[in-house]
Amino acid sequence: MEDYETKAIRVWMRQVMDSRRWSANRWATLAGTSPTNITRFLNGAKFTPSSKTLAKLVYVAGSSPQLSRAMEINESKSRVVPVYRASIEGVISAGAMSVYNLDGDIAAYISDFECTTAVISVGDTIVIRKDSKMSPGDYILFVRNNRMAASTKLDNNSMIINSQPPEMLKIKDVKVLGQIVQVIKHYDKRQTE
Repeated sequence: MEDYETKAIRVWMRQVMDSRRWSANRWATLAGTSPTNITRFLNGAKFTPSSKTLAKLVYVAGSSPQLSRAMEINESKSRVVPVYRASIEGVISAGAMSVYNLDGDIAAYISDFECTTAVISVGDTIVIRKDSKMSPGDYILFVRNNRMAASTKLDNNSMIINSQPPEMLKIKDVKVLGQIVQVIKHYDKRQTE
């Protein structure tokens, strides 16, 4: 398990600690394990945490290492980004997720709306690039009247069309969250009802 799997676990551990701003001690305490299980492994020891220890760390982190051999793990290409959810109080943190091969300032939002043009349903995860220069035809995630919505940028006059109800809007009249770069479908209806 030395090469591929060990590297994948190390990448995942560093991503979790970076995104959550956790020390090895904090994560181990939350997981009910020893901090040396984390620090020894991250410092390059040939020791690999047991499946029981990894299961505890996975549970607390809310994510797991990507062990699929279908994709070569590259530390510079994968990272953990925040995930947000709309609520009565506004937009709140809902955790974190791994993204691959996306550059720029990336975040994700759990959809509380439907958008047929962008094929977004309630419960889908919308991945955005916040620092993007958007071009006509790009999908945009925005907030208007305290509600999230998605739309298409129509032209350089900064006009977008909101699909529900159909209307023309100026980008300056909404809070643009970013350019939509991925939509991850959510098919478990029990989680969205």
